[in-house]
Amino acid sequence: MGSSDTDSLGHGPAEGAHPSVHGRDIPEAICELSVTADDAEWLAALARTLVEKRLVACANIFSVRSVYRWDSATQDHRESRVAFHTRLSLFDEVSSIVTGSHPYDVPALFALPFAAVSDSYRSWVLDQTRPPDQTAAVADDGSRA
Repeated sequence: MGSSDTDSLGHGPAEGAHPSVHGRDIPEAICELSVTADDAEWLAALARTLVEKRLVACANIFSVRSVYRWDSATQDHRESRVAFHTRLSLFDEVSSIVTGSHPYDVPALFALPFAAVSDSYRSWVLDQTRPPDQTAAVADDGSRA
């Protein structure tokens, strides 16, 4: 206890603090956020929006077959799944956008932190996304205003 590296709820770095252990900086985690929907074009539009807002670096969309229980019956449907690569710290902001516009009552949205990632790819993801506390406007060409 007594660490200034977390907020009062233990949710991560306090504002303005950089997480560290024994004086060494901890690199910001990147992850894959997964979302499924029955419309690949809706997911593609969502992906373009999130990339343009610099909330995700990229999106991979592919077809899946989902088997699950809903309304007391087993469902078996074709869906699409998008895998976003982004900062783990942007999960709440991305989640808010997804759940606010998703056609499902209960969208599948979860983050899978990368156990290991190449330095060059990690750097690219961080460069293509903005820190969650950054409020600078982003121009149409992707540059920061």
